[in-house]
Amino acid sequence: MIQMIKSPIANPIMWKQKHLLSGMVVTLGAVSLIISNLEMIASMLTKVFQIAPWESMGGALLIFGLRLTDVPIGTLKTVLMVRGVRTWATLLGLLEVTIWITAMGRVMGQLDNPWNIAGYALGYSVGTWLGMWIENRLAFGSVEVHTISLTKSTQVAEAIRAAGYGVTQFQGIGESGPVCIVGTIAERKHLDGLLKNIHEVDPGAFITVDDTRKVIGGHRTGK
Repeated sequence: MIQMIKSPIANPIMWKQKHLLSGMVVTLGAVSLIISNLEMIASMLTKVFQIAPWESMGGALLIFGLRLTDVPIGTLKTVLMVRGVRTWATLLGLLEVTIWITAMGRVMGQLDNPWNIAGYALGYSVGTWLGMWIENRLAFGSVEVHTISLTKSTQVAEAIRAAGYGVTQFQGIGESGPVCIVGTIAERKHLDGLLKNIHEVDPGAFITVDDTRKVIGGHRTGK
């Protein structure tokens, strides 16, 4: 015979009181444990402060911040130099070398401080990544996009024109015979949208993207 056992209904208030009491017991136990080992904890903290001199680390953090600033500036300066933007490249170069000399002076003044050297090296590496990220977000300049579609070159050209870009079509000879090459110029910040339009028409299209230093005239509206 199966007997049904009815469990008592839990009282929410009693449950909360028990939970609070358990928490208080654990807290008091932790506090008493810390107090009983206070001398040992103080000794450990003293050793940590001796190993890591915080005054020296303050200087290392400053050097890290300086390098984190001048390296991305140098990246942007190089991009502008390649694209022929002389004025801004010159101004950024002046700012870059000023910050770099400040950071280098602090390192050379305390060559026996490993924290400064670590801050300099880490700032350079993180600054390199940050500079590349900023340049990619700003997306300076224009690119030349060539598309070869074996079966839908006309539709690809129409899609690009519909997006607001100028298109030039010219004939070429490929391994399989004559092909139509669709060429256009677009700003880098619009490149992802342009490639998406092309892939929507022909996912198997062959596409090449080349940097363009300067574009004069033509139809380059884009969206």
